[in-house]
Amino acid sequence: MTLVYSLAVFVFAAGIIFIYFARTFGIPSKLAEAENVMQDGNPQKAIDILRKILNVDTGHPKARFLLAKAYHEAEQYILAINELKKLLLTSDWKKFFKESEIRYLMADVYRKLNEWAKEIAEYKIIQTLEPNNPVVNKKLGLVFFDQKDFEKAYHSLKKNIVIDPHDMDIIRPLAISAFETNHLDEAKQFFERQLQIDPNTLEAHYFLGRIFCKEEAEQKAIEHFSRAAEDPDLKEKSWFNIGQIYLDKNDYEKAVTSLQKIEIVNQGLNLEAAFYLGLALEKQGLIQEALEVWQELNEVSSNYRNIRDKIDQYLFIAQSGELRWFYSLDDEAVIKVLDFFLKSMGYFKAKNQIIGESLIEYVVFRNKNQLDSPILVHILKTTKELSEMDVNDFQKKMEDQKIKEGVLLTTAPVSAKTIKYIEGINVHVIGGQDFVGKIGEIKQRLSL
Repeated sequence: MTLVYSLAVFVFAAGIIFIYFARTFGIPSKLAEAENVMQDGNPQKAIDILRKILNVDTGHPKARFLLAKAYHEAEQYILAINELKKLLLTSDWKKFFKESEIRYLMADVYRKLNEWAKEIAEYKIIQTLEPNNPVVNKKLGLVFFDQKDFEKAYHSLKKNIVIDPHDMDIIRPLAISAFETNHLDEAKQFFERQLQIDPNTLEAHYFLGRIFCKEEAEQKAIEHFSRAAEDPDLKEKSWFNIGQIYLDKNDYEKAVTSLQKIEIVNQGLNLEAAFYLGLALEKQGLIQEALEVWQELNEVSSNYRNIRDKIDQYLFIAQSGELRWFYSLDDEAVIKVLDFFLKSMGYFKAKNQIIGESLIEYVVFRNKNQLDSPILVHILKTTKELSEMDVNDFQKKMEDQKIKEGVLLTTAPVSAKTIKYIEGINVHVIGGQDFVGKIGEIKQRLSL
């Protein structure tokens, strides 16, 4: 009886083993088939094959890894992550793969899911596994770069370029990261290397233009921006920068030519370009043209940078030939006019300074030897009617400088209320047509 029982158990076990081997005998060929169909771009068919394998052998590590890859190819990223997590819970995978191989795939899946923190975490695990592997530094740096974490991108990618100086794929992100973290000398080297590889890399020209601007090498900056402007995506930014350079150099004609290449639309840079175009036209004395720019700008973006005040000012200026002339002068010529004006009033200049766009300050004396008390003079280039508040602000400036007498000159009208207000204080005001008329006289006498 015992012998019969033992024989029965043996036969049963042998049957089970036979069935198992019979069912698993074809797995290697099925795995090969799954890999082939994936290579042919049919991940869904591969998924069907691999699921059948795992139904037979649930712990088959290679089948599970390939299934994760197939899900990844089929853009079923959550299922891919689930398979990889299941795989890591076992230890059998160690016979077939390095851990880094699994981690790279997990990182890539997390990237597709926009789970940047988890992607970074996977790369950091790989770094501990393979500290001298340039691939992981590169991938980690590119993640930081995509997230605009330029400081970390710079350090990661720089490690990669040291380990593998021939990896040209990272030059662009490394160059931009170096620029954004103010490592300008290195950024310049990387952008120039990029242009050596491909002279038509217009983005590199744009960044080199910005670097040369920071170095005050204006002509080189203009040359690079001019090349960058050939790229439709960089055209407006490049011409804007060129216009700014010419504005800073007081070359208003070229500034206008550059800024006119940018269409006025409701976007930040375009609006800024229109604003500076108006200023450049103003500096050329083209008041009517500047007014048209301001009005178009106001239609596109109502009261952009208080443009309504500017329009009112221009409408006021446009009515007077003397004011159009005065507002078209550069700073040096304005000072000459004011020096002449103050001298004609019997004042001797001690010092002067331009404070902003609409205010010029003088300290003068009645005595050439400056033996008498100083007088503070403010010249307001404005069309806004002079108010009591303006007079009060001026008095505070007098007190700050311990000056007891002041003169306010303004191109704007002075209200009757303000004239009455200053009767009892030591401030003399000349404004509106009285001041503009004097400017007209000076225009006839000076060659500017």
